Amino acid sequence: MANESIGLMTNFTLSGISNFILNWAPNESTQRQGALAMVRIEENAIVRRGYLEGIPPVARIYPSLQLSYFLGNDGNDVAVKSPHEQATHANREEFLAEIEFMKQLPFHPHILSLVGCSTNPDYPLIVTGICELGALLSLLRQMDPEHLKYEESPLEFDDLVPIGWQISDALVFLSAKEIVHRDVAARNVLVTKDKTAKLSDFGLCRFQKDMVAGVRDGKFPIKWMAPEAIEFADFSPECDV
Repeated sequence: MANESIGLMTNFTLSGISNFILNWAPNESTQRQGALAMVRIEENAIVRRGYLEGIPPVARIYPSLQLSYFLGNDGNDVAVKSPHEQATHANREEFLAEIEFMKQLPFHPHILSLVGCSTNPDYPLIVTGICELGALLSLLRQMDPEHLKYEESPLEFDDLVPIGWQISDALVFLSAKEIVHRDVAARNVLVTKDKTAKLSDFGLCRFQKDMVAGVRDGKFPIKWMAPEAIEFADFSPECDV
């Protein structure tokens, strides 16, 4: 997969941009070749670390992203999300649907932005900014002395209130766009090295106009759902909160 051009914000490969290359990064060093370095494993996908050489085409199409997203001209560390190798056809279709939804999401500082994608049905990819500290759930477990994964955490207790505000800010933004996330949980909140929280995982996201009351169109996290969503499949921005 090294040195393969990836289509950005489109459903085709941008073969005309020779300096736009996605390289797999095996570690934190400057070495950019070899197998992908694992970042985390999700239920239906694997996230690895990569490096995007050159100016991403999305930044050429939307120059303001150079300021809002701090995209470098020489290259950028990114996260590369792909389905599991044993993913079914249905799993891959859901993954492609997530890509199409993320293409419609405007930029927001507390929402994980789509930097690029590959819509090859056999090997779809989602390329986003890197969140170095990982999922909030893991960070919280590291802070809990009674948890098996307790260890020194980069987060402190005083960081939790700002993180809570940042996710609330993301939800206000989605609500204003008439979008319901439907899977707001600590595992889907990613944290950057400067402790900025970003809401991620848009597989269950829907525009309110596209939802039908009483219809469950996905596998839902019962533990985190609002009572009306569990009983009546009635989803709304209030359910996210």
